[in-house]
Parts: sequence; structure tokens; C-alpha cells
Amino acid sequence: MAYRAFRAARNALNDKVNAPGMCLQQTRQWAGISSRYPDASTAWRNTNDRHPGNRNPPKGAAVYWTGGSHGYGHIALSLGNGKVRSTDAGGRGVVATVELGWIERNWGLKYAGWAWDINEQTIVHGPAKKKP
Repeated sequence: MAYRAFRAARNALNDKVNAPGMCLQQTRQWAGISSRYPDASTAWRNTNDRHPGNRNPPKGAAVYWTGGSHGYGHIALSLGNGKVRSTDAGGRGVVATVELGWIERNWGLKYAGWAWDINEQTIVHGPAKKKP
């Protein structure tokens, strides 16, 4: 079951290392989402609640880039306020917090936008429902 956005962001902040090149796997694990697509570009093409080009992803949202030498793209998790938690951003196998534009400037990927889902599974967001 997918986690709430605030928990996904907390999970990302608590993670320090990653398997190199496994951004989709790591990001979906932070969000409590199961596997489905082979890469971030494919996951982006299949999002249901996407915001193409929007550079203000809310905390806990999945953030996507396309391109790369093999076309796999990249995915990270938004921490809000223009920051994302990204695999390999601190060096190979090191998770780091970077500005949204860092991925484009340093890796040459094209920013696609953000979404409330990964692998067609929704990251729970919005106010928590109160129990009756």
C-alpha cells in the first residue's frame, strides 16, 4: 500500500545510499509502491495525475526527467520548496538533496514534470481523513 506523501518524503530523507542507477526502484520504495515499469521515462508516460512542466512539485510528489544515454530518464521525490531527494546525486550510490534544476544542469536530462503517482499507483496526499 502506498504511503502518505509526508511519510514518503521522510523515508527519502532518511535514506543515504542506493543501488547505482536504480532511481525508479528506490523512489517507489520510499513511496511504498510496487514495481511495474522498467524505467523512469516509461513510468512518466504512464502517470495518471501528472503536471507536465510544472516546476513547483509539492512535498512527497514524484518528480520526473526524460532522456539520458539509454532513454531511461530519472525520477526523484520532492521535498517541496524546489528541492528533491535523488539517488546518485551525491555521487554513485549516494542519495542527496539537490535543487530541482540540478538534474538538468549536471546530467543533461529534460525536466518532464511531477505526478502524484508512480507505476500508476497514487501517492496518498491531501489532508488525512478523520475517523468518525
